[in-house]
Amino acid sequence: MIALAALALGLSSCAMTGGSKKSEDTAVEKEVIQPWDLGGRGKGNFDRVIPFSTTLAQLHNLGIDPQLSNSVHRIDQAQIRAYFDYDPRTRSEQPDGILTCVDAGDRCYGYILQEPLVERHVKKGLLRKKVESEFHVPKYEAVILIMREPVLDESVVTYTRWNDSPPPPPVSFQKPPPPVYFQGQ
Repeated sequence: MIALAALALGLSSCAMTGGSKKSEDTAVEKEVIQPWDLGGRGKGNFDRVIPFSTTLAQLHNLGIDPQLSNSVHRIDQAQIRAYFDYDPRTRSEQPDGILTCVDAGDRCYGYILQEPLVERHVKKGLLRKKVESEFHVPKYEAVILIMREPVLDESVVTYTRWNDSPPPPPVSFQKPPPPVYFQGQ
């Protein structure tokens, strides 16, 4: 008898928490991935971002937020122009989302998403001491441009791009010091 009462109580509580289909959809929209990752869920969430439709709040609900993840970096207008190598002479070749962002000026900013792959190298140095070095190679790179709409008091995504094979980071070589010449007297 007690087992039957417990079963009835359990089923009634499940029915109360079940909710409608609408509440299930909003629960999916509010799912936050911390930290933002490359795995199937991260790429799947990136694919849910639709230019000129997705708002900043929806973007943050997908976990794409520089305050939630150290793999999401905010870029400003000057960095956007440099990143896309924007040139007014080749304006007709640029996608609409980039042009909208450039025309918006300071009202437009972007997010770059990079999940670095850390490579460590251990080698024997002088006197057989171990020397460790590490460098970061990004596994992927994604860009999202966002424009603030003052009339709507809302920010909207204008452009997205995913790149599975970004270029390697620039390698900086240090110049050797100039040779020292001794002048005889």
